Formats: sequence, C-alpha cells, structure tokens
Amino acid sequence: MPLSPDQLINKAVQIAKLQRDTRKGLPNYYHTYKKIFDNYNQLRVHTSKFRKGEYPAELFASRSPNETEQERKWRQDNFKQVTLPVFEDYRILTTKPLQENNFSIEYGTEDQQIEFKEYVENDIKNYGSVQHFMKSIVPTIKGQDACGVVAIRPDKSPIQFNDEGDQIEIPDDQLFEPQIFYYKGIQVLGFEEDEFYLILKSEKTQLQGDKPGQPTGLVFEYYDREMIWRVEQFGKIGEPQFNLVPFFVHNLGYVPVIRLQGIPEVIDNELFFVSPYSSVADLLDDVLLDSSNLKASKANSAYPIKVMEGDKCEFQKEGTVCDSGTLRYIKDGNEVVENCPACKGNGLIARTSPTGTLLLKPTTATEEGTTANTVKFVSPDADILKFLREEIAENIAAARSMMHLKVSNTNVQPSEKDTAIAQRLDQKAQFSFIKPISDQIFQIYQFVLDTIGLMRYGDDFVSPTINPPITFDFLTEGELIQTIELAKEAGLAPVIINTLVHRFVNSLFFNERDTAQAIKLILETDRLISKTNEEIMLGLSGSRPTVQAWEAILHDSGTAFVNQLVRENENFFDQEFEVQQEQLIERAKLKASEIPTVTINV
Repeated sequence: MPLSPDQLINKAVQIAKLQRDTRKGLPNYYHTYKKIFDNYNQLRVHTSKFRKGEYPAELFASRSPNETEQERKWRQDNFKQVTLPVFEDYRILTTKPLQENNFSIEYGTEDQQIEFKEYVENDIKNYGSVQHFMKSIVPTIKGQDACGVVAIRPDKSPIQFNDEGDQIEIPDDQLFEPQIFYYKGIQVLGFEEDEFYLILKSEKTQLQGDKPGQPTGLVFEYYDREMIWRVEQFGKIGEPQFNLVPFFVHNLGYVPVIRLQGIPEVIDNELFFVSPYSSVADLLDDVLLDSSNLKASKANSAYPIKVMEGDKCEFQKEGTVCDSGTLRYIKDGNEVVENCPACKGNGLIARTSPTGTLLLKPTTATEEGTTANTVKFVSPDADILKFLREEIAENIAAARSMMHLKVSNTNVQPSEKDTAIAQRLDQKAQFSFIKPISDQIFQIYQFVLDTIGLMRYGDDFVSPTINPPITFDFLTEGELIQTIELAKEAGLAPVIINTLVHRFVNSLFFNERDTAQAIKLILETDRLISKTNEEIMLGLSGSRPTVQAWEAILHDSGTAFVNQLVRENENFFDQEFEVQQEQLIERAKLKASEIPTVTINV
C-alpha cells in the first residue's frame, strides 16, 4: 500500500537517523539494499570511467592486506581501468536491437499524435529525444545498474500558490512537459512494487548549524499511483524534521517509475534484478588485480640489473678513513659513529662518471689496474610476467565468451571453429542472450512513451505502437559478403540473395539517413540487383528477352538517377515511397528511349 503522509514523514526521519549513525556501517534500508549497493560498486570499476584520483581501494585491500603504505600509494597512482573495453563491446551488442533497421514506431497521423511525436523527438531535456535516451543511455545504465529506475515527471512543479497560500488552479487545457529522470538503485531507499518509490536526491537543504553554502538536509522524491511529493528536511542538525511539498498530481493509476531490470531473482518474495554483466565481474576483478601486479612486477624486476665492481671508499673525516661505509672518530671527547656520506654506507664507490661512462683504473708500477670485464647485466626470470599476461588474456577471453562478444580475428584462412555450422550456433547463443535484454529495453521504451503521453494529454492520448525486433542482425559486413558469395555459388533463389544484400546495405548505412533511403529505393526498385552482368546480357538477348532495356539501365545507373532527382527536388525523400519509385523508373525509361535499339545475339 502507498504510504500515508505520517508514514512518509516517519520513514524520512528513520532514514535521516540511519545516515547519521555511521558506527553501524552501511544502513540496510531494506533487506536487499546492501546487495544492490555491493553489486553496483563492483560493476562500476569495470563499466564507468573513474574521475581523477578515484581508486577501488576495497578491491585491492582484501587481496593485499600486508601491503605497505608506500606500495599502496604506488599502486593507486599507477592504476588503470583495463577492463573498460570489454564493457564497451557489451554496450555495443546490447544496442543492436535499437538500430533503426531492427525496429519501428507507428505514431499515427492525427494532430495530437503528430504533436506528441514532435515533442518526444525534440523536447526531452538533457537527452534531446526519447529515442536518444533509449539508444545511447539505457543500454549503458542497464548494464551498470539493474536496480536503477527511470522516473517520468515534469522538470518543475506546475503546482503554484498565491500570496495567501492558496493553490492556484491549473487550466484544464494546459499541456504539461514530462521529462525523463534516471536514479541509481542505491538512491532508492524505499519501495513497494507497483505501489510507491522513495528516492533520495543529490540536492540538500540548509539546516540550522550547517556552514554557509554547505547544506546537509536530505531531500526525497516520493512517487505513488496518484501523486509525486517532495520530502524536504528542515530544522536543526541532529533533530530531523520533514515537510511534505506536493509536486505533481498525475492521476495515472500507476507509479510513473520503472526499474531498468536484468536477470530476475526473488529474495523473500521480493523481486530483485542483477545485471547480466555481473556474471563476469569476478573474472574482471582478477584481471584488474593481475594487471596491477604485472605493472608492479615490471617496475621491480622486468629490466636487467647492472652489476659491476666498485672501488674501496677512501673518504676521510676527522682523520678517520671510511671503514666498510662507517666513520668512527672522537669529537669533544666522545666517540662518534656515522654512515659515510661519500658511499652512503656501502663502503664502495661506483666507477662511473656523471654521464654513465665506466672509468677504469690504470696499471701503475705499484698497483695493478682494473680489467675491462668488470660490468655484467643480470636479467630476472620472466616466467612470472608471462604467467600474469596469460592469466589476464584467459580471463578477458572467458568474460567475452560469457557475454557472447566476438573477438576480432585477422586470419585470412578460417579456422575449424569458423565453420558455417559453428557460426550459426554462435548466432543462436548470442540471440538467446540478447533477446531478454531487448524485451526489457522495449518494455521501458513503451512505458516511457505511454507515461509521457498520458501525463501530457490525459485519457485522450493514443499510444504509439512499437514494433520490436523479432530477430537481430549480428553478422558483420565481412561475414555478410562471404554469405552472399556462398549463396550465389550455391545457386540459391534470387529472393534469398536479395534479402542478404538488403541486410548488408542496412548494416553499412543504417545511421546515414539520405544514403540509407537512396539505397533502399534502389534495392526495392531494381529487380536485377542479385544478377551478374552475364545473366543480364543473356536476358536482353534473343527474340523473347526476359530483361527490358530500362531495367538494365536502372541497374547500372540507379545511383546517378537518384542523385539527379534529389538535385531537382530537395524534398524528394519526403514523398510517398511509391512516388519515389515511379519517378526513378520513369527516369530510367527516359534514358532507354534516348538510346538506339540494338539487337544482341548471343
């Protein structure tokens, strides 16, 4: 059930007290909160670029408990997030379903639907459009923070009060401007599925006792089925009190908040989500540790050590000569013992000049000089470095395999594992992995569009239809070319070859609007697209040709014709698709009529 006003204030007071009592460690606001907190922080080091000075101290402290402060400082200063490229490939994979050639949205043609489409494509603050938020933001934050939430509300409260404190009535025809807000799972400090969400905001209120400009008071947002409230702390530090401030009456009948979701778990009858990326977190932890250890090993022992004979130190002080690095002499009646400042307590002086030149003592009548063979270089055993590199490579490969991420292969000759059957099995496994993620993403997409529309237009809103992907195109451009060549060699039906060509072109130009439209127009109009030149020539010849001259010209010069049509009409692609086709065919027929007819005998 939603919280009553008294329950909401009591909940806020309880949270404020828990946050002040730091002796008990991380507050357990609800029984899965610590699990959410731990999952989020473990993944963050592998999925989010750290700010300067940030360092996963807990990760290394538990593995290196005997590390000295100097060693810890060196490790922190030289820490690198070498696992981020794996998450970047994961993000690209999970974005695949949102490519324009994989799904579509039908908004309708009524005035309200046109206006709504314009709003969600141009007036979403911070993200520009709903589509940009779904394509560029959701796959990333969903992989990082499965228990994070997306909330829909106006940027500013439409509820206003006059000088007497009475609420100003909101006009019935006012169009609200709902926006998208993302909150981390660790900010959700209370919730009941389908009933309410209590979210801690980053902003603060100034309390009595706070330093000027350094507020510490807590601010919450509370969402339920009918209302959105702000819960603001006031009063003295240590004596938490809260005000309830009405923010927005949405009357949706459901909570305008949705979780990002992931792999579902049920803990004590409470639904909990874990990011699919959590499966590789432990492997990537080991990669970070081994990478740091490898860097330390290289600094300590990877480079040859110079070994050379030194001359006996003959430094003198107070009439005493250096003895194995120690000076002993009497001063003011007391014996003084100190390290020799010349040899630093070693008893030997290096035979190198300031520029690194080895100086040899010449042979004299009374003393034999030094020989040239006095410098050696000792190379440490590199087995440990090799072992660490192999461990890092194996763990990264295992993580990529678990996430069904392809590894770039530059070998020209395919290996045994690159057979068509093996590739097909890999694609099926990849599809099985990405399908649940895709379904959740499009559930969020529909929720965002519907909630914005209902907040803006009320019961008159007509929901757009999202046609989510049924399958996904995971093949690379190179694999598609190879598949097209194999299909032609096997003599498969033209419809199959045409379909493969369509997929290839879409994979190249899906994000280039005009180019993609031009290619689509040519592919849809040129029925000879999969024919070879020899097959076209045969079709033109004989008494009963199967190919008309204008078709061959369209096949050969389609791109030139489209460019001409676009130069003549800059709004060419805004026309109905059938009109574009008619104009393209007419241009090819016109060119065919200008060419004298020639009979070809083959």
